[in-house]
Amino acid sequence: MKKTGRKIIAGLTGAVICSSAPVIVPVMADNSFILGDFNNDGEINAVDATAMLQYYSDNSTGNTVELSEETRKSADIDGDGEILATDATWVLMYYAYLSVEGKVNNISDFRYYTEITDNMASYDGNIYEDMSVTESYDSSANQLNLNWKPLENATGYRVDVYTDQYYDENGQPFRYSGDVSECHFTAQLPAELSAENNYRYRITPYFHYEDLKTDCGKKYVDGSLGTYFLTGNRPYNSLKFRINSADLHPHDSYALYDIRYNNGFDGRPTRVNAYGYKTQQDAFFISDNDRELLETFIEENFTPDMTNYDRIIYLMEWIHDNIEYATEEQYQEHTMWDGNFIKDVFEVKAGQCLQYNGALAEYLAYLGYDTYMLRMYTTGGIHHYRAELNIDGIVYGMEVGDKGSDNPETDYKWMWAFDTNQPMLINRPN
Repeated sequence: MKKTGRKIIAGLTGAVICSSAPVIVPVMADNSFILGDFNNDGEINAVDATAMLQYYSDNSTGNTVELSEETRKSADIDGDGEILATDATWVLMYYAYLSVEGKVNNISDFRYYTEITDNMASYDGNIYEDMSVTESYDSSANQLNLNWKPLENATGYRVDVYTDQYYDENGQPFRYSGDVSECHFTAQLPAELSAENNYRYRITPYFHYEDLKTDCGKKYVDGSLGTYFLTGNRPYNSLKFRINSADLHPHDSYALYDIRYNNGFDGRPTRVNAYGYKTQQDAFFISDNDRELLETFIEENFTPDMTNYDRIIYLMEWIHDNIEYATEEQYQEHTMWDGNFIKDVFEVKAGQCLQYNGALAEYLAYLGYDTYMLRMYTTGGIHHYRAELNIDGIVYGMEVGDKGSDNPETDYKWMWAFDTNQPMLINRPN
């Protein structure tokens, strides 16, 4: 069994051993034994696993215990002719699964399909080569057709097709989605495709048997490079369309990366906490008060027809036009280093680069974008902060400041968004 499965087992064992509730399972067709029922009492539970481990231990030290043929068969979960600790582990894992109303009704199927689930979850192949998606567009019916090769172990595919021809009441692009078991999908689009009206798609393979289900190792085929199929051209999506059709997972925390060698780090961008010490944890969190302030701002300033792109730009413009650069006295009085950046921006209406861009990052995290903050340095070594976000492997630089630092003579404005020219973290360290 793969490492992923071992982690699952380890997570289950602690809860199972403390439980004594029996789980009744069907007997074999010939009523001779139940696979996993080592003590032949009609139940599979931690008692069986413990007895199997004791037998394995005794047998390993030369204290041979005679077993009937039926008892031996009941304990040989993987069918290799031996009774080992791994067999007991499978019994324990299956008992835990049944204890939470699992639907696979025999341990043999459970083991088989769990191993497939693990293999699917840990898939690390080249999904583009393995699936080889082809596209076609039927202009007479306004249908986008996708065909692909089957991926090993996949029982189905979740397909999402986005077009930017229409946006819903939440400012999101038209989306046509479905789960299919065959290797083809047809999306009915709302209007004829053109260079202005394009699409993107995502195909996520998954394995599903009864209640055992997993996606393909968090991998999917992303058709974002094939924005429309009309003349065979495959240009990039427009920036706005990428932002508006990104896969979103709202969260309430985000990381900080230091971009240079510091405090003994290895010179790569390094994940740090708010005080600059190396960590694997997120540095900043959206407090309940900040969330309430943000939702009030959204209600008072955003309209239903605004897309996410429109709202992000609006927020950046608002910060730029309405916030003053904080004095040292303001910084200390309002403890602006405490991570409550929305409060600083919306209530105090003052801040510095950390507060401006921290408020922006909070909103991006609130929406569900993969965002983080960067700690950078001026020529003199002074800290400077800005945000970035990652969409389908493309990194976009984001920075906003106050209008007091603009320079009309050179047309400089302290605000830029979705810049892909010099992203700092194309490959973030783990």
